[in-house]
Amino acid sequence: GLEAERERRRAEAALAEARDTLQAMGRVFAAGNPVIAGRPEVAFREVLAAAPQQLETLPAPTRRAVRYAVALAQAQLGEDAAAAQGFAEAAALAEQLGERQHWAMARYRQLALSVELEQAEVLVQQAEALLADPRLDDQPLIRAGAQIRAAEMLARLFRFRRAGTLLAEAQTALASMPALDLTEDPTLAAEIEVDALLVETAFGTQFQGARPPAALIADLKAARERLAPQFVGEQPRRVVLDLLAQHLPDALASRLEWRAALAADLNERIERYGLTHPSNIAAVRAGIGLGLLQDHFDRALLRHQLAMARALPDGSRLKLRLLLDGVDVRMGDGGVQRAELLAAQAPLCTGDAARGIECVWAAVSLATLDLLEGRATEALTQVDALMRRSESLPVPFDRYVYAAAAGLYRQAGRTAEAVPIAEHAIRAMDADPELTPEARDIEVMAWSWSFRPDRCDRVLALV
Repeated sequence: GLEAERERRRAEAALAEARDTLQAMGRVFAAGNPVIAGRPEVAFREVLAAAPQQLETLPAPTRRAVRYAVALAQAQLGEDAAAAQGFAEAAALAEQLGERQHWAMARYRQLALSVELEQAEVLVQQAEALLADPRLDDQPLIRAGAQIRAAEMLARLFRFRRAGTLLAEAQTALASMPALDLTEDPTLAAEIEVDALLVETAFGTQFQGARPPAALIADLKAARERLAPQFVGEQPRRVVLDLLAQHLPDALASRLEWRAALAADLNERIERYGLTHPSNIAAVRAGIGLGLLQDHFDRALLRHQLAMARALPDGSRLKLRLLLDGVDVRMGDGGVQRAELLAAQAPLCTGDAARGIECVWAAVSLATLDLLEGRATEALTQVDALMRRSESLPVPFDRYVYAAAAGLYRQAGRTAEAVPIAEHAIRAMDADPELTPEARDIEVMAWSWSFRPDRCDRVLALV
């Protein structure tokens, strides 16, 4: 019949496209042949990087499929910048071809890979723009993924209410998501579902209506059993999911044995896969986060993290973030040094970018390191400069800067200047709509010590 004939033609077209794609992939990988390349060894990364030139003369559908596949391989290797560019090119080709699902998938992949490449403020704008695009109306999985990415970035900007709302909407959608045919990207749905759990684990206690820990742990364990087998190799999400499902219950129960088990596992992983393997960086950061649940900053893990940072090039946003995480931990000669932090932030914190929260916090951290290294005058000069432009600090991040500045003034013996800034910080906390009442009480009490020793009466009044 007519329908059978249509089905046969569709199948023939799909088979022809698959053959074209396989032939194009063969052309890409042939560039790694030493005879063709003209040199004895060609790194796989180089083969993938040369793919665009190998595809220029091919039909657009084939180029789109191969560009997407190559970008997936680059992402697996940790080549995030190259992969993000590849997905951007795949999205542009899909848009030209009118392939809405492929466009949405490529745009989401590009956004997700940009998390360690771009400022959080820029990523929020990109995620919100994607969510506002009507072409996502019939792409529920990609919409949920974009909501999760936006929630993560908003939480990094301390905008917890909007972050919590987006994460809840994404989780509701995922709970009733029908099975999707994602042949070209078979782990995409699993990755998005795992990401929702990882964002909730990292920031969920800051959100209104946070779930009880037992419910989150149960979902982590269920996801580990159901989704982990879908991931191939050392995928960072799978590694972190496994780590959390295994050790989060012990961390929340105030048990300590898990720390030694985690350290042994990480040491073995680093020996096997190398210091800067993406899954190892993710695992170390997750392990440090688990330790903080017990008010314990694991210095052994931090040493790994700082070694990872030092192995990355200046100008890497990931390097800057890894260094900033360790500024406030006293580790002597092994801790973060002012010179390396200055070199890491310099390429990233120019022009308008200097007003972003990471660059502002880098300035606070540089002042902290100046003070620790005996340069009180330089430290207070930087703090004074920050306070002079305090009105331009992004809200609600401004309260953290005020509180840190008050602490630096107090450490430098200028307590008279610390008191009004601490009052400013507390007023900012009181006015911050993102804070729950419980979180506000905790933060106010934590920073109230900036009033000591001159204004212990103020500490008592806050208590």
